Amino acid sequence: MSKREKRIFIAVNLPEELKDKIEKILEEIRYQFSNDVRFIERENWHITLSFLGSQGDEAIGEVVGAMDAVAARFSPPKIEFTDLGYGPVGKSPRMIWLNCSVATAKELQPIKDQLENNELIDRNIKFKREYRQLRVHVTLARFESGDDLPDIQRSFTFRFAADSIDLMESQLGPAGVQYELLQKIKFRHNI
Repeated sequence: MSKREKRIFIAVNLPEELKDKIEKILEEIRYQFSNDVRFIERENWHITLSFLGSQGDEAIGEVVGAMDAVAARFSPPKIEFTDLGYGPVGKSPRMIWLNCSVATAKELQPIKDQLENNELIDRNIKFKREYRQLRVHVTLARFESGDDLPDIQRSFTFRFAADSIDLMESQLGPAGVQYELLQKIKFRHNI
């Protein structure tokens, strides 16, 4: 990867008041885990829509154009979190996830589809596409082994309207992965 390339992804970031609620839930369960569970810092909590990998400056400009075109077509999607659990679903657990409702996935899927199947392709952005159904979640912690895990299942309802899609850079540093906001594109339809 050259110095001019950045590892980027398109995300929906969470409002601070929602992060406060999530932290309260994590305070209730954190003591149940050993030190080999790495809880993710709240500034890194997000919903990933599309991971685009390493992209140069010219491609990043095209990605921003694609995001702008899509954001102009959609109203702010309603995001609803429903429960806390382990992920990935159907595999040996390696993460703690804050899961979203099926309705949230149905609202975000067309945005992801417009980005990946139309705008990014039309702009010749090269990335590894995922064809599976969108499973909307926020990763709150990571660990190596899924053995002997405590029961952390919690049900609740947290809602917010996402006002933007955000271009993020993933940077690997000594303290782990950190994310930096590169561009915020507001949804503009029916506002």
